[in-house]
Amino acid sequence: MNKIYDVLIIGAGPAGIMAAIKLQDSGLSILLLDDSFSLGGQIYKNVQNNQNEKNTKLFGPEYSKGYELINKLDLEKIEYLPNASIWSIDKESKVYFSHEGKSQRIIANKIIIAVGSQERPFTLEGWDKPGVLTATSAQIMLKESSIIKDDAVFVGSGPLFYYVISQYIDAGAKIKAIIDTTPRENYIMALKYLPKALKKVGMLLKGLGFLLKFRKHNIKVYQFAKNIKFEGNETLESISFNDKENINTKLAFIHNGLVPNINLQLQAQCDYEYSHKKRSIDIKVDKYYQSSVPNIFVLGDGQSIKGVEVALIEAEVAAAKILYDFKKLSKQSLTDECKQLDKKLKDVSSIRDFLDTLYRPSSETVIPQNKDVIVCRCEEVKKSDILNSIKIDQKGLNTIKSFTRCGMGNCQGRFCGLTLLEIMAKETKQPIEEISYLNIRSPIRPVRISELTQLKIN
Repeated sequence: MNKIYDVLIIGAGPAGIMAAIKLQDSGLSILLLDDSFSLGGQIYKNVQNNQNEKNTKLFGPEYSKGYELINKLDLEKIEYLPNASIWSIDKESKVYFSHEGKSQRIIANKIIIAVGSQERPFTLEGWDKPGVLTATSAQIMLKESSIIKDDAVFVGSGPLFYYVISQYIDAGAKIKAIIDTTPRENYIMALKYLPKALKKVGMLLKGLGFLLKFRKHNIKVYQFAKNIKFEGNETLESISFNDKENINTKLAFIHNGLVPNINLQLQAQCDYEYSHKKRSIDIKVDKYYQSSVPNIFVLGDGQSIKGVEVALIEAEVAAAKILYDFKKLSKQSLTDECKQLDKKLKDVSSIRDFLDTLYRPSSETVIPQNKDVIVCRCEEVKKSDILNSIKIDQKGLNTIKSFTRCGMGNCQGRFCGLTLLEIMAKETKQPIEEISYLNIRSPIRPVRISELTQLKIN
């Protein structure tokens, strides 16, 4: 494949699918590219194969909405390529990806990046031990293979954290305990946003329902947990916290909230900013969700964490702008449509400030407290290695990367970049928003040299 498309959509989650639906009747040539084997993204993962009575009840009506969304997608009007691993993109709209053992290049006049979120690094002491997994991995096993693990301890905070625990309970799993890291002071600070959040009272009641479910099933919940350590010789054997509590376990699922999955956008040289409210790197966009790079749009949680309802509306806005750019929509129609969508956006976003404040992670959960904690798992770089490098040179993250190889592994900084940024800001006393983030170089995912030698780009 060495083709030119009118529109390339990267990511077949809610935002990517909605954008494709809105564009599919326009006559434009559209390619929907995704690294998963099925449509739906993380939130609607494997939804097409989970439509039996048992699973629709287990995953709930919100999950089934993904099935309804996918059914609106006409794959005869667009091209859809699953299992495509994108390893490079540039601001000239050239995209390189690996599919079935071959690397290919495509060019698009417009690119929509809707790659969603990833879990925030959670570099507590012992987080890298065998037996410590992410909460999303628990959800993936459940959605894809109906696998549950009994006697796990869930450690962390955030809406998704409680949602996954609730699904685990409904699936029949026995949960040993919940260690909640939400800081006590966050509850007080979030109160001022509660009146606005009451517009989404259904979502608030759903959250309270999770807590009642935990109590109903006699699951011990430890709130405001601090000083958490995952202990054991070779594998996880116990979790200690609050300097006096200890739980014996061989399995822990951890979650420290979600952050945008930004490597692709940064390699395309999209402008970004640090969000103090969310402690994340967000991508800068205009009112149509177009980035600083002409013709590259960034939607949904891949731009900033806002939830699925917001992502779907953003996709409609971006699609309308693209139709206008291709002279498929008048200026007045674009204005009218975006005005209506903006009203919907304000309504569904009313709870966001409350959630962002309540679940803002503490410094303890984003900065390792022990100098021997592994920061970069790929290259086995410890916090002490980073501190030693900072003593030599404080020019920036990329200097630290060169000295220590932190961020040079297979994940290319996806799971250590934010931790490195927080450490650098704390140790150098620099404003975190003024520190340049890691330079993301090609390839952003592993690719075989044999594939590169066979790549035809003419």
